[in-house]
Amino acid sequence: MGRFSSPLVNQILRLASNESSYRKSLLPVLYRVERLKRAHWDPAGKGAAGILFTTGTRILLLERSWQVEDPGVWGISGGALDWEDRNAIQGAVRESREELGKLPSGYKVIGKAVFQRGSWKYTTFVCRVAEDVADSYHPTLNWENDDYGWFDEDDLSYLDIHPGVEYVLDRVDVFD
Repeated sequence: MGRFSSPLVNQILRLASNESSYRKSLLPVLYRVERLKRAHWDPAGKGAAGILFTTGTRILLLERSWQVEDPGVWGISGGALDWEDRNAIQGAVRESREELGKLPSGYKVIGKAVFQRGSWKYTTFVCRVAEDVADSYHPTLNWENDDYGWFDEDDLSYLDIHPGVEYVLDRVDVFD
């Protein structure tokens, strides 16, 4: 069972598993949904990128809305690179502006982490912002996120953190 990336699709299959006629009629539809979802996530076939903002003592995290994959999980801004994006940082900035409205002023790239599976990769840029900038920063979240916050290292143990953020935290020094 669990051959699809979507938990909802897998749940539908589990519910339909007792009725083989439903299962047979659902499978072609579900395979098409999966193919469309992959095409939507990375239409240009260029991978994806995002930004993790840090002050050195706190990081900016966004609570994912119920309209996206992994709802309720705390992650970062980012998404698929578009045809027009010349490189990963340009795509990360574009996606972050889309999700946050505006970016914290005076940010500086201090590192990056690249997750790669096959030919697909997700590049996370770690960007430093000043403490006073973080204190006065109030993004205008789009539909992809419901909440935001600046969290110190101790706060993270109380949050449901996206695995992609955990991947970055294991590889890049974001806390002084």
